[in-house]
Amino acid sequence: LDRIHTINRWFNPIKAWAWLFLCLMAILATAIAVHDLALLEARCRPKILSLRSMKQETPRLWRAIWLLHCGPPMRLLKRKSCVLWALLLPVWAFTQVGIFLTLVYPISLFAGVFWWCPLGAIRLSRVMVFQTGILVFFWSLIFVLVNALSPVLSSVDVYAVFWNAPSFGTGCICYCEYPLR
Repeated sequence: LDRIHTINRWFNPIKAWAWLFLCLMAILATAIAVHDLALLEARCRPKILSLRSMKQETPRLWRAIWLLHCGPPMRLLKRKSCVLWALLLPVWAFTQVGIFLTLVYPISLFAGVFWWCPLGAIRLSRVMVFQTGILVFFWSLIFVLVNALSPVLSSVDVYAVFWNAPSFGTGCICYCEYPLR
C-alpha cells in the first residue's frame, strides 16, 4: 500500500532502476569517502594514484584496459584509412559504453579492492571516484533513453497507487491507475 505498483507486469521497472541507482550511489559514496579520508592522512596522500600515475605504476592493468577499448586497432585504422576510421568511429564510441559498463569498471573495481591489499582502495580511490562518476552518468543516460523510447517501442506501462479507504468499508482498498508516458 501507498506505493507505486505495476499493472500487468511481473516486476516494477521503476523499483529496479531505484535499486540500481541506490547501489551506484553507495559505491560512489564509498569511493569518495575512501578518497577524502586518504587525503586527510598526510602519509596516504602521495600513494593516491591519478590517471597519469596509474599508467606509470600499473602498466599491465593500463595495457589490459587499453586493449579492451580496442585502442591499438583503432589507432592503426586511423593511420591506414582515415575515411573508414571516421565511419567506424560512432560505432566504436557506442561500443565503448558497453565495454566500460561490463568489463573496464568491474576490472578496475576488482583491482582497487583486491589487487594491492591493503592499500589498493587508497591507491585507486581517485580513479574509482572518476570511473564511478562516469558509470553513474552512463546508467543515467541509459535510464533516460529507455524511458523516453519505451512508449515508442512498446506498449505504455500502467502503474497504480493503492491506499486503504476505511471510510468506504472495512478492508476497502482504493487505487488510481496512471500510464507512464
